[in-house]
Amino acid sequence: MGTGHWAVPSAIDTVMTWNYDVENADLRALYEKAKRDQWNATTQLDWSLDVDPQGEVLDDDINPNVALLRDSEIWRKMTPKEQRQLRYETLAWNLSQFLHGEQLAIFVAGQLTSAVPWIDAKLYGATQVVDEARHAEVFYRYLVAT
Repeated sequence: MGTGHWAVPSAIDTVMTWNYDVENADLRALYEKAKRDQWNATTQLDWSLDVDPQGEVLDDDINPNVALLRDSEIWRKMTPKEQRQLRYETLAWNLSQFLHGEQLAIFVAGQLTSAVPWIDAKLYGATQVVDEARHAEVFYRYLVAT
């Protein structure tokens, strides 16, 4: 994976609050539920499973890149090796797009968390930041492993 940076300019006010009392019981309940039910990708996913990156990770019927080509003359002209390579490259591209989207979700959730004026929303928003971070972690680890 590359080592680049892309700065995204943004202008959003960060709002501090000095009121730590529960103001929105529903948001506080979501925060408590998120703390209790968080999952850990490192310990709760089986990373020892062997995945053949050129195998049919997705069924051809639901892999959009293959489904669009499978009944075409282009597909019929491809060797099985070329078909496997197409599966691999297009799935890797799609998963990398999800990875980048999850990083953007971390950014957006963090900005929203800093902008809301209520502590209950900030606490719950922070759990959303962590959840998006887990998604990015999983997509990255899967892509690197394959």
